[in-house]
Amino acid sequence: MSDAQSPKRKPHELCSAKRVEIKPGSFGTLMIKEKIRVPKGKVVLFSIRKKFGDQGLSLGASFAKYPFEGHLELQLSNRATTLAEINADEPVINFVVVDAQPDNIVVE
Repeated sequence: MSDAQSPKRKPHELCSAKRVEIKPGSFGTLMIKEKIRVPKGKVVLFSIRKKFGDQGLSLGASFAKYPFEGHLELQLSNRATTLAEINADEPVINFVVVDAQPDNIVVE
């Protein structure tokens, strides 16, 4: 990850035996390793895993137009006052693909 709006720094690429440290108050872009497919009529819901939420990391709003196929980029920020760490090949987010307009939701 790179510090926000820093043209001199390249994003870190995580591979085995590497980790990235996210300083307090900084944010960057996280590209998920898995390639996903979101068919028409579906939407993807994201959440950060508890381990990382407990470190102060949070996800910003990210959207993908459907249909979509590829590697999604998500905005990640450290809102804590301490350093957060992500190790390579460690799951950071959970996501689920659901109907964009399910019939069973009632708004009153």
